[in-house]
Amino acid sequence: MKEISYGKSACILLFSALGVFSYFLLLYHTELQERIPDIKISLIALSITIAVFNLFGFSLLVSSHWMATNYPLYYIDKSRMLWHYLLVAILLLLMNCTLFISLKWITSIGDPFVIRAKGAGLVIAVWFVEMIIFSLLLINYSMRYTLNLYKEKQRLEAESIQAKYTALQSQLNPHFLFNSLNTLIAEIEYDPATAVKFTQHLSEVYRYVLRQQQCQIVSLKEELDFLDSYIFLHQVRLGDCLSLERDLPDNVIDLQLPPLTLQLLAENVVKHNYIDDFNPMTIRVYTERNSRYLCVSNTLRPKKVSNASGKGLKNLSERYQLLCKQDIQIRKNDHQFTVSIPLIYE
Repeated sequence: MKEISYGKSACILLFSALGVFSYFLLLYHTELQERIPDIKISLIALSITIAVFNLFGFSLLVSSHWMATNYPLYYIDKSRMLWHYLLVAILLLLMNCTLFISLKWITSIGDPFVIRAKGAGLVIAVWFVEMIIFSLLLINYSMRYTLNLYKEKQRLEAESIQAKYTALQSQLNPHFLFNSLNTLIAEIEYDPATAVKFTQHLSEVYRYVLRQQQCQIVSLKEELDFLDSYIFLHQVRLGDCLSLERDLPDNVIDLQLPPLTLQLLAENVVKHNYIDDFNPMTIRVYTERNSRYLCVSNTLRPKKVSNASGKGLKNLSERYQLLCKQDIQIRKNDHQFTVSIPLIYE
């Protein structure tokens, strides 16, 4: 009932004005003119007229709202809309006739049920004006209802994207954790100093993941610091065959992007490419287009079976469209794979 309550005072004013307009128009321009002094003092008749118009108007709005809520596809059928409109027109015409007959009955002018040509013409004229006003009112209501549906659709889509992204934020690849723990166990035995450093970086990685779960955007500096820790963990496991190369101007460090963006892109590089001493991998991070886009690029050496679903990049794309109405760009050739992501200016 939120749509009904919205603008309730304006609707009461409109329906009341329509009732007063119909009452006095019929009064002054028909055979009732000769008894105007008697009728003008009949506040009861005027009050009843206003009450009837308000009752009819709000009944129309409530019924339309009920139909739209419980049978949202009802008005898609044009024939149903036409019948609904005709029903409203007939009810309005009957209401005007009833008003005219009631006025004649109150003033005892002739047979209340006999309407002369002048009176009939005016009843039709008043009815036509009322139909225009009610049509505009219903159109306005329909447009507001459609707009609310569109906003609700956008809200649900945003919540869906947020839920997907939260799920992505709340988990790193389980294999990454298992591999990290196995690496830690090995380093504790053979290189305790590296094991200590590895543990520190591992805790930084998961601390960052937990801390950023409720964040929409973070600074590029935070993402780069996190990426350093994330790459270090892989370097301990893979050796010197994985490296990170940055080429970033100082003025982009404080720009923003969704959290875990760089982790997602780095994980895709490690997951879907051959990386060993004979096939070293360098992940390049740089900017382009006047530092408005951050690029993450790597040599393309795809594994034969990589189980690439593309869900991570698709989710990142949806996230960017939600945040800033922009999209990521993916460029791929036989030797290079590059993802360009917009940097967000606040």
